[in-house]
Order: sequence, then C-alpha cells, then structure tokens
Amino acid sequence: MLTGIDGALDRRKKPRICNPFRVAVRSINTDGKAFTSETVLDNLGAGGMYVRLPQRVRKGTKVFSVVQFPALSVEGSGARVALTGVALRSDPGIRVCGLAVAFKRHRFL
Repeated sequence: MLTGIDGALDRRKKPRICNPFRVAVRSINTDGKAFTSETVLDNLGAGGMYVRLPQRVRKGTKVFSVVQFPALSVEGSGARVALTGVALRSDPGIRVCGLAVAFKRHRFL
C-alpha cells in the first residue's frame, strides 16, 4: 500500500495520476439544477477521478466529463477523453466540494 499526501494509507488497487489536467464536468447539483463547471483534476485512475467543484452532487448522480491531456509536442493538441460515471461521494468544503466519480464508460475524442 502507498501512503497518501496526508500520511494515510491509500487502499486503492490501481495507481492514480495526480497532475492537474483540465476537466469540464456536467451534472445535476443537489438543488436539481443542471450545471457545467471547468476545473482541474485532483487525481485520476483507471476506475475514477476526484475533482473539486463549486456545486454539490448527490451520491449516485450521473456525471459527464471531458478530460484534456496536454500535447506531447508544440504542434500537437493533446488527447481528450469523454467519461461517463456516477458520483460516489461528495465532500463538502468551505468554497468548493470534492467529488469522487466512478467511471462507467469512456471514449477518446
């Protein structure tokens, strides 16, 4: 097991990428209103991601996102991946809410 940033043991079976890649997130907030938010990833793994949003999302709510990976060269535009998933948990914060999402489907754009 690996140790996380806060010193706690990380029980994930698959590694996580902790680079702040840009991500657009679309879902329904706890007030039942649709929203789209541009943010950056906290972390990304094979089965899910964690982001911080100005909106709170209920567990089980569908989440659609597009992750923009950086270009590998000056001429490149970078890869984009569309991800569909569900909210696993929503961690309330002072100004933002952490959102853990489990992926159900993905496709490269």
